[in-house]
Amino acid sequence: MFEELITKYNLKVTNYEKNEIIKNEGDVCNSVGIVLEGKIKISNITYFNSEYIIDILKSNDMFGENLIFTNSNKYPGEIIAISKTYILFISKTLFILSELSEKSFDMWLHIP
Repeated sequence: MFEELITKYNLKVTNYEKNEIIKNEGDVCNSVGIVLEGKIKISNITYFNSEYIIDILKSNDMFGENLIFTNSNKYPGEIIAISKTYILFISKTLFILSELSEKSFDMWLHIP
C-alpha cells in the first residue's frame, strides 16, 4: 500500500539510525509520520530527571495525526529511533488534499 502512495505522490522516506533524534519535544508538527520499518519511542524527561516513555511505535504505526489538526500542534516528547528506522512523512496539506485523508480516517475508525 505505501509503495503505491510513495510513487503516486512523489513522497520521500527518511531513514534514521538507532538512537537518532527524529523530532524534539516542542517541535511543531506539520506532518503525519508513518513508521515503515523499525521502532521509535516518544518520551520526555520528568521533573526528577527520569525518562517517561509516552509510547513505542513499530512498523505501520502513525504519529502526528492527532497534532496536525489542533492549535497546540507541538510534539509532547522527543521522538527517537530505537532501531534503524524508515519513516514516511506526509505533509498536512497533502494529507488534507488527497485521498490519503479518507483512507486513513477509515482505517483509524475501523470503518469498512
